[in-house]
Amino acid sequence: MSNVIKNTLIVLLFGIYSSSLWAKNFRVEVMVFHQNPSTSETFPQSSSELSWPNIIQQDFRENISLQKAYYSLVAKNAYQPVWYKSWVQSFAPRRTSDAMPITKRQGNDDLLNGFIRVQRGHYVQLLIDLEYSPDGLNVESPVIYRINEKRRVKLNEIHYFDHPRFGVIATIRPL
Repeated sequence: MSNVIKNTLIVLLFGIYSSSLWAKNFRVEVMVFHQNPSTSETFPQSSSELSWPNIIQQDFRENISLQKAYYSLVAKNAYQPVWYKSWVQSFAPRRTSDAMPITKRQGNDDLLNGFIRVQRGHYVQLLIDLEYSPDGLNVESPVIYRINEKRRVKLNEIHYFDHPRFGVIATIRPL
């Protein structure tokens, strides 16, 4: 009888310990911002190179944990927030989520276009594929800047993805 109680306690303790990693729902919060570079680096991309996966329905929520960073960027002239949203996303272990579309239009131009996915395996990974065109695509020689990155992330921490012309700040929290 004591072995049954002991095994039950071990299973319960393991479940409590690992619950944050294997939670079904996550809050993903993302901020994209423009930055004025001090570089003369050139970027040859002038047309979209996105390869769209399955898209989930957009259901954005109130932004929570990155608001301090948002207001800090607004106060500085070198950075300009372009897009800031959060959403709750569910997906199974050992799977990659459907993509959350990230778009921002300015007039008839796509200023920001792309998607973000979360992959759960042994680690949690954030997959970002974003294109940013600060001048729009209807100019004579459009320039598109791209971040296409897959990175291991820790839950409840803030992560920064960098490009000379724009950046992404993201956090993922289990619910």
